[in-house]
Amino acid sequence: MTLTKWNPFKEMENFFENYPAGLRGARGEAAKMFETWTPTVDISETAKEFLITAELPGIKKDDIKIEIDHGILTLSGERHFEKEDDDKKHHRIERFFGNFTRSFTLPETVNNNNIEADFKNGLLTVKLFKTEVPKPETIKVKIA
Repeated sequence: MTLTKWNPFKEMENFFENYPAGLRGARGEAAKMFETWTPTVDISETAKEFLITAELPGIKKDDIKIEIDHGILTLSGERHFEKEDDDKKHHRIERFFGNFTRSFTLPETVNNNNIEADFKNGLLTVKLFKTEVPKPETIKVKIA
């Protein structure tokens, strides 16, 4: 007897492959409401900065938003579906389209007033420069 590992995502893929073509073809409105996507992100650290690099292929710089609110960095935006030709029959569409959001809690050592962002060739790079954290000071209190 051979054991087979169950893969729920394979079952979902089979389900959508057998779905009526009008609902799954060319990213119809019915299929769109089930889609979300999350860009991949690398986070690294040096002595002077944190570096966040996000893969955002096919997105325009104007469709990306970077915000910091109460110590949380949020990257958000949208990748639009490029409708080319109605006569074209799509056999498979695996790229995701629509809105995305990624949020990261920032450490206290990040200087919120000194952040740089760069977007080239589908890669968003956000540099979060560190600040000096004041060392705790010991205060002796006399008891009366």
